[in-house]
Amino acid sequence: LRRKTLPAILKTDTPMKLLIIPLLLFCFLCSCSQKKQETKFVLENKEQTFDFSNSYEQLEKKIQVVIDSSQIYEFNPNSTFDIIGHTENTTKDIVNFINKYNKNPNSIKGLEKNAELENVKIYSYGFWSGGTRGFVTYSILTIEKENSFIAANISENIQARFDSIIKLDEEFYLLLGGDKAYSSVISSIAYLVKITDKIDLEYPAFVNRPFLNFYNGEYAYDFKTKLLKFKG
Repeated sequence: LRRKTLPAILKTDTPMKLLIIPLLLFCFLCSCSQKKQETKFVLENKEQTFDFSNSYEQLEKKIQVVIDSSQIYEFNPNSTFDIIGHTENTTKDIVNFINKYNKNPNSIKGLEKNAELENVKIYSYGFWSGGTRGFVTYSILTIEKENSFIAANISENIQARFDSIIKLDEEFYLLLGGDKAYSSVISSIAYLVKITDKIDLEYPAFVNRPFLNFYNGEYAYDFKTKLLKFKG
């Protein structure tokens, strides 16, 4: 199948910059690379062992460890507990639990629902980094069809909180959000998702990747012109 590609239009006005991206279905733009994010944690280079939860109680305990993780370092600054590895594994566990046991994500304690459009919802949770990164957000996208739930792990590609879902057509959805990158720098994310009978988080809408990442600005989508605008 051939993918339609539309060129991006870049306008620069001093001192403000306005980026206009055509988004009928597909876009073509090279976005800025994501800078390395700082945390205070020193992690041990050892193999992580992990098992998927067989009960909701097990899953709930893992989520609670993430939520309470700041206390681990508060009481023991030299702790080598790998909160990043634990959270990554727990997020995979949440997605697996929803898909395997048809668990309604609304009923999972510790998850916050950030955005909802029709049967598409985004949930998140996370931990305080203890450094300039601030709060690190792990997001999960879910769809509900005929009283069954399907989940996908957005945070495997990028860590961010998404507060807006825009439906482009029957298959494509645009997620808008962001997170603190480091210090006073805010990362703004636009993520294109393809949803059919499954969730595709890998659709290469933006130069071989599914999302755009710019700093210290905000996106706005024009439904009439089909343009995604970034102003910073």
